[in-house]
Amino acid sequence: LPAVRAEDVSSPAAFVPARARAAACILVVEDDETVADVVLGLLRAQGHTVLHAAQALSALTQLQQAPVDLVLMDLDLPGLDGFELARLLSSQGRDLPVIALTARADPQAEPMARAAGMRGFLRKPGTGEMLAAAIDAVFPAPMMPS
Repeated sequence: LPAVRAEDVSSPAAFVPARARAAACILVVEDDETVADVVLGLLRAQGHTVLHAAQALSALTQLQQAPVDLVLMDLDLPGLDGFELARLLSSQGRDLPVIALTARADPQAEPMARAAGMRGFLRKPGTGEMLAAAIDAVFPAPMMPS
């Protein structure tokens, strides 16, 4: 992910998603600490509450301990990979939106992620705007007051 200049982060309006929805609690499952730090920072700048798990088993534990609205997940995790984790979540009956966040460049990655039950797909490096658009895409549009 590209580095973000400090002055860019200080202006949260630059990262506000297009839809006026409430902030979400997002679990980021990413084993690379540098990538995780950047993604967590971008999401926090958008007003989200963010949790981090470096591998799938830790993610499962966090999902049992805290209410989570969305999971951003690397596909290549140590041990249980992102595909298997997504399938496991689905088999447990969780209707939890999962978005793949991967550095994979192969054309099969996205269809495989969607077949595993992921609702969105992002390639690294990404930007705050890309994250916001992917998050907006998995949540229904907010109700407009009449």
